[in-house]
Amino acid sequence: MDISKRPFSQKAIVIILLVGLPFAYLLYLVATDYRKNPARVAFIMNISELPSSVRDIECSANAITDLIVTCAFRIASKDFQSLLSGWPFKSDQAFGDGRNYGMDAKVGPSFDAALRYFVHPVSFKRGGRVELITNKDQTVVVANRYEE
Repeated sequence: MDISKRPFSQKAIVIILLVGLPFAYLLYLVATDYRKNPARVAFIMNISELPSSVRDIECSANAITDLIVTCAFRIASKDFQSLLSGWPFKSDQAFGDGRNYGMDAKVGPSFDAALRYFVHPVSFKRGGRVELITNKDQTVVVANRYEE
């Protein structure tokens, strides 16, 4: 029997595998991503649990060669300090639109940046940093975690 007349030729099977396997792997990655948005924020902050007032979380983690996670969220100002317990942060002033501080992507709403908290953890063997940008009231946050 001529290969070109078979219902499923070897060429068709190869094409299906070349397209289907990467797509199936992508679906697997999405389904097993244990760093969904709330867990991603806790991962960035190096804390086990987020304050209950954290809401409206939007994250991006599209980098391929390094670990770069950016999340934006809202929080009650009374709970903001609990975010800082996971790392020995330093702080300085920030300016401009806080949304522009996202390392992986611009996420969350625009806001007037007032403070930046940052740390270069020694546990990041090849370098990197964790940073939070917040408004004056400490109710809107953009958080970044970058590890080389």
